[in-house]
Amino acid sequence: ELRGTPGVADVSRDGFSVLHAPAPNDPLFGQLWGLENKGLNIGGVSPSTAGTDISALDAWSKTVGDESVIVADLDDGIRPDHPDLKNRIWTNPAETAGDGIDNDSNGIVDDVIGADFAGADVDAIVFDNDPTDDLFDGGHGTHTAGTIAAQGDNGVGITGVAQKVTIMPLRVCGWSPANNGVLCRRSSQIAAINYAGENGAKVANMSLGGLSSGTGDPAVVAAFAANPEVLFVISAGNDANDNDSATTTFPCAYDPSTSGQPGAVDNIVCVAASNQSDARASFSSWGKTKVDIAAPGTEILSTYVTNEKFDEDYQGAFTFSGWINDNWKLASAAPLVTPGITNDTQTQADGVTRVTRTPQVTVNGPTSCTVTFFRKLTSSAGDLFQYRAVVNGVPQTAVTGNNQNPGIFSLSFDVPAGAQQVATAFSFQKGAGTPASNGVWIDNTRLHCYVPPGQETGTSYEYLQGTSMAAPHVTGAAALLAAYEPSATSMQLKQALLTSVDPVAQFNPATGAFPISSGGRLNADKALTAVDALVAPGTSITSGPSGSTTDTSASFSFNSDSATPVTFECRLDGGGFAPCTSPSTVSGLAVGDHSFEVRAKDQAGTFDATPASAAWTVAAPPQAPPPVEPPAVAPAKVSGVKVKRKKTSAVVSWQSVSGATSYRIRIGTSTKTSAGTSMKLKKLKPGKKYTVTIAAVNASGPGPAVKVKIKKFR
Repeated sequence: ELRGTPGVADVSRDGFSVLHAPAPNDPLFGQLWGLENKGLNIGGVSPSTAGTDISALDAWSKTVGDESVIVADLDDGIRPDHPDLKNRIWTNPAETAGDGIDNDSNGIVDDVIGADFAGADVDAIVFDNDPTDDLFDGGHGTHTAGTIAAQGDNGVGITGVAQKVTIMPLRVCGWSPANNGVLCRRSSQIAAINYAGENGAKVANMSLGGLSSGTGDPAVVAAFAANPEVLFVISAGNDANDNDSATTTFPCAYDPSTSGQPGAVDNIVCVAASNQSDARASFSSWGKTKVDIAAPGTEILSTYVTNEKFDEDYQGAFTFSGWINDNWKLASAAPLVTPGITNDTQTQADGVTRVTRTPQVTVNGPTSCTVTFFRKLTSSAGDLFQYRAVVNGVPQTAVTGNNQNPGIFSLSFDVPAGAQQVATAFSFQKGAGTPASNGVWIDNTRLHCYVPPGQETGTSYEYLQGTSMAAPHVTGAAALLAAYEPSATSMQLKQALLTSVDPVAQFNPATGAFPISSGGRLNADKALTAVDALVAPGTSITSGPSGSTTDTSASFSFNSDSATPVTFECRLDGGGFAPCTSPSTVSGLAVGDHSFEVRAKDQAGTFDATPASAAWTVAAPPQAPPPVEPPAVAPAKVSGVKVKRKKTSAVVSWQSVSGATSYRIRIGTSTKTSAGTSMKLKKLKPGKKYTVTIAAVNASGPGPAVKVKIKKFR
């Protein structure tokens, strides 16, 4: 109709756009391909497919999280002073720091920023209040925490998926002298699961687990079941295992439909790892029913417990002097994505080993260091690629790397006390009769060394890969959902995450080579839309009448807790709902009881199922009082007074006064009243004179008084 109206050129229906959230100013954001994949082959990986990310920028146009959302991180601890984490750490509101008192009566004194359920020795656990990661083999929890919630837009390092949520560090993994490694006791996990639930965590990350052919631990299941308000996001495992087989990964495999355990739980999301080309990461486990969702898990850069000592990207020349190259040379990009180095196999004789070594850097020990590098390898039988650390010129134990999968590889080693000279060496031995085109190409060689807690800097970041790195992406997304819809239950968060994935063929539960239940990879933006549709908006009346009033009109103001725009519908006295806006006024109300109800409706068309309501009474106005008669005028002065004296009495008389209802006669201290116009006074003394006062009286009071004297009797 409008298009046909003269003067109207065109018509379209109104709609909405959203602000496109800019990328944060964190200098390493461009390396976070899981948040925004531009197809840049992060870490030298090829291929990398643009857009195969969790759509973080789109999600951030809706929310970047809120500090009221608490995310527990059950891991090997955290570095609370890391510059990208220090402003995101939870503070226990029930504890007073440093007073030596267990203020919240939970058995742990001064647990101000979390708790340590692993202790210095997991073989003989003693709980304490310090979840700081101080392990030489640590950094895992600091890395997962950064992916979840590293502070965004602060000009430092990276950003987390949920840039403004609060991290509750719970240390459940620690050093086991008996096993010479870091382990995570189930009893520690149970204690931390309960701690998270008791202290308001909405989401919890557990990048841990182990393969088992059993049915799991009922005590762990019971802990999850006892905390249904928390959504636990757990890694699927790095064993390239079908978790639906007889051997599965716990605790992520606890599932109500398949575990068969008493009290089976469903507040768990099990996460597989995807790579930069949206395929299953080669190490990731999967499972049609026991793994729920995939998320980026390869070449993941995050906060760490080391400082950078060396970084070489080979962009056209060796950045640092001091290389020993032994016929290794700078290589053009191919077969790498960017320039690197390679051994010159064209001139290398069979059986000959050629070694290149990075420049030496000074490292103050004792500490541990990690060298990471990207490599692409082509080899045949007889070829041998190895890499090792070199300390003070002494080669350390070599690692053989003939696996031809390209990607980021790492080597960790210990450095003894004192100032040590540290380098990294790469060697390639050409086998007999193997093609000259065989060889190894290396890029992005970096050396990071462990620093004590509190010494982390703007270079304290590291690339890691694993389902442990995938799970925090889902945890961060769940935290965004909880900030967006604060009233969402753990099951609504889970449903939103799993029903909004980007489909991936390999993960299709019916046809995929590596099926998972949702069939796809996390999409945080779509998950926000999904949770908005699942959670009805809340409605509140902020002002309006109450009690009793005589006003036949009433005005109500109201609002909604929805994070997205809503409309409202109102009704009066149980009638039909109709569109309304705040404030809303009703008028012409009859005397009696009344009710007003209002409900919000979100963009998904979901109504608040429990409308806000107000009740009040319109009372009849008070009756007008009867008219008041004007007051009567006081009577006039008495006149015509006469006195007849006898020996002991006298009679006083006077003329009637108009309007008088009585007369007041006072003699001495005695006052008498007469309805007539005379009064006999008795008991007079013959030799005494008296004064008598007479006044006429009506409703307005006495009139003017008249005095008359009574003489002595003669």
